[in-house]
Amino acid sequence: MARDNVAQKRAKEQARRIAYDLGIQRKPTGLRTLDCLGLVQDRDALRFGLVFKMPPNTDVTVGPITLHRYLLRDKLDDKPVPFPTLGNRIKLAHSLACSLAELHMIGILHKNFHSGNVLFFPARFTRAVSVREPYVGGFEVSRPEHDPSLSISLSSTDFDQYRHPELRDASNPLQGRPSSSRKYDVYGLGLVLLEIGLWQPLQRAIRVNSSMSPMAAAKRYVDVAQLNLPHMMGPVYCEAVLDCIDIERQGIKDPWSLAEKVIKRLEQCQCQA
Repeated sequence: MARDNVAQKRAKEQARRIAYDLGIQRKPTGLRTLDCLGLVQDRDALRFGLVFKMPPNTDVTVGPITLHRYLLRDKLDDKPVPFPTLGNRIKLAHSLACSLAELHMIGILHKNFHSGNVLFFPARFTRAVSVREPYVGGFEVSRPEHDPSLSISLSSTDFDQYRHPELRDASNPLQGRPSSSRKYDVYGLGLVLLEIGLWQPLQRAIRVNSSMSPMAAAKRYVDVAQLNLPHMMGPVYCEAVLDCIDIERQGIKDPWSLAEKVIKRLEQCQCQA
């Protein structure tokens, strides 16, 4: 019982620190997350929740649409969500890269970065959705980077393939729950950027055999990026994606330098919105 109380206290402190860092007074302007208003505790379920403020001029009668749904060409009010311009897709990619870098700068590991956790909020009255205004959500398993004392593992979901192979491959010598790190977040970012470039969800754009190992699947994503992105998004955009998802390139010692490199590449992509 004493051990449980200690774990609950640690969980509450971690949640409190994340809530504080994502609060309106603390959050960097380049970090595309909703403003966190505070923390709530569900004592029966032994869990904590973050309370966020809805963006201004949002239609509160409908929920947000995720990037994953957007990529599926899902409908809003029985109308297909419009296909964004190339320039807006590049701006979306740049915004997400900057957001993840800012998140790391304030010392938070996301741990679950995928297109299902990128949100768009329909505008009031028109219900228009703009890819230039994404929000990063999904902080259920996030934690302060320098406090690994309590780290929640991800359960299996439809978004498992966004997780770094080192977290999934049973044959990997690092298996056995390796510590979370920035490079794992960057890998998830890279797969989201790949989806934006192909403008299809990963599961639909790239057929991965169920018998294929996570490491082999990761190499498959690299092959698809090299084959398709140069002519669809330009060679610079392709290099930005490969910086994130090519495991050999991720050998760089400083993951912050890697994220910064990705941002600089995306800033070199030229296209009118």
